[in-house]
Amino acid sequence: MVTRTFTVTDLCDNTAQAQQTINIDDQTDPTIAAPATANIAGCGTADITGLAYSETAVTITLAQLTTAGGTADDNCGIQSITYVDSQTGTCR
Repeated sequence: MVTRTFTVTDLCDNTAQAQQTINIDDQTDPTIAAPATANIAGCGTADITGLAYSETAVTITLAQLTTAGGTADDNCGIQSITYVDSQTGTCR
């Protein structure tokens, strides 16, 4: 919130003030696009290259997401980007 104070002064140096309140509220969600599907020759999570396999949240930079092939953007800036992996099935 911003409070802006206006002051008016007349020719006899009398003054009056009025205030304006300015509310700033970001109502635009960030956007994100994940990297494309990756098909890896191997038989386990150790064969994943680039961003390491992790079943707990990992914080990465926008540059790391971009290098992996993804994108993210926000009109107010990005505070954080995280990823977490889960595995289903077995080696095919």
